[in-house]
Amino acid sequence: QDRPLALRQEEQLVRMADAGDISSRIQLLINAVGENPDSFEDWWMLARSYSAIGDHASAADAYRNASNLADDRPGVLSAYAEAMTLANGNKVPSAARVIFEQLARDNADPRARYYIALAKAQAQNFEAAIADWVALANESQPDAPWMPLVRRDITNMARFLKRDVTEFLPDATPDEIMASGGGLLPGQVAEGAASPEQTPTGEPEDFRGWIALAESRATAGDTEGAQQALADARTRYQGA
Repeated sequence: QDRPLALRQEEQLVRMADAGDISSRIQLLINAVGENPDSFEDWWMLARSYSAIGDHASAADAYRNASNLADDRPGVLSAYAEAMTLANGNKVPSAARVIFEQLARDNADPRARYYIALAKAQAQNFEAAIADWVALANESQPDAPWMPLVRRDITNMARFLKRDVTEFLPDATPDEIMASGGGLLPGQVAEGAASPEQTPTGEPEDFRGWIALAESRATAGDTEGAQQALADARTRYQGA
């Protein structure tokens, strides 16, 4: 009882953080950067912790402080620009694009290359966007952590452009071919492969087609259209 209250509170936060409570961990890191604002490691861990809970605006602010202490390390700048983008509703802001373009030019950073392509898609430059994603996919290892995201967006853009996905992904999986609406699988009826907008009845057999349509619209920056596709899907497939 003779220990100061602040010390007891700090010890409690440490115990809770050690037990996996991320809010306690964030509070400890806030205290740490308050006491030592020149600690790169504390700002970096605070930014990553904010990202883990989806608070991208706070993460961007913490990454900005970390980048100021990191001598322009590419990984830190890339994470900062990504956090700015996520905080902006996944739309690449001009400040983030400047960083991404610098990183792509100087370091061929995969994350930067991905978001530059996304920015092109959001600017309605669809052919350039898919070309950039294809180039990134071709130059990456198949098991690179960013490949599922890149392949998903190539598939969605192929669907949006009404192109055969195998033109861009020669090794496209059956699921990717179905999601792109670019062709029929053996034994598959035409209605199953068509996009919701192409189905004459407006009632496609496969609700996953509506999800793919929403994703392709979102990738292209058509948030309202994506929301409408999902709303239509929920109406038709209430149990899905």
